[in-house]
Amino acid sequence: MRKLLSTFLLFFCLHSLHAQSLGGRWEGYLVQDEKSDTFYYEANLQQNGDSFSGESLSKTQDGQAEARFELTGFWDGDKLILQELRQISPSS
Repeated sequence: MRKLLSTFLLFFCLHSLHAQSLGGRWEGYLVQDEKSDTFYYEANLQQNGDSFSGESLSKTQDGQAEARFELTGFWDGDKLILQELRQISPSS
């Protein structure tokens, strides 16, 4: 019974999250496989139904290097998939 309740609550939370607006500013830190660096990451999202657009900022912890990207995104089941389309700055 406890496992069933936990499963129901998890499903309810994921369904509720999908129904909520995720537009706005999100920030955190990223690590990459086989690299020791940790990067500050910020995403500013606009939501239109199940699709997303916006910009992201990635910079090193010491702030010496940073880049901005154009973002797009969409829901894939219970996952929000974000993709950087092109680098805005610095120009490549």
